[in-house]
Amino acid sequence: TTADVPEVKGKSFSETLDSLLDSGDIDEAENVFQSVQLEDDHEGYNEKKSNSALIYYAAGYVARKAVARNACTSCAALLCTTRKDAQNDADSWFTAHFDNGGLIYPTVHLAKAVRVMEDAFTAFSSKNKLHEDSMQEFAQCLHSLAFPQLGCPEHGKNTLATVLKFYILLRFRFLVKGLNREREGQRQRQKYLKLRHCQ
Repeated sequence: TTADVPEVKGKSFSETLDSLLDSGDIDEAENVFQSVQLEDDHEGYNEKKSNSALIYYAAGYVARKAVARNACTSCAALLCTTRKDAQNDADSWFTAHFDNGGLIYPTVHLAKAVRVMEDAFTAFSSKNKLHEDSMQEFAQCLHSLAFPQLGCPEHGKNTLATVLKFYILLRFRFLVKGLNREREGQRQRQKYLKLRHCQ
């Protein structure tokens, strides 16, 4: 329920999630997201919907960043929709549940584009080991994919480039932060094991 939503130093849930996304702390964002259980969700259904709903929320986050870089109202209309229009999208439930008037709802086209990028990233990161050219290689993978129109005819290419660039940077920042956390955990475990053997 909304009353069960964690607050961090007086921040609302959406502010907390945005703050975690801004800092690249995807693991904690996912933990906070998954800690929220709606009363009428079934266990298996909730797990399946959570990923889609988090991607939808992230698409709104991408929309906010893209709109901030482009003053064109036509482009904004192709990136963002109203809460009422978003009700038709089943993945908007999470964003709607925590919206107190400040969250951005992505259009169907932007949500689809973010889903395509997320699926491509999942496939790429599961098949490839991270190295210095990984970001460039992933960007090349995205060139072969078809994306819906994400801006007006005048700004469409630049808007798509902005969305792709922001998403790539965001996703790789999450990945690197997660890998660093994993390495640090392994170091701590090794240190603990050495201490145990010395006793």
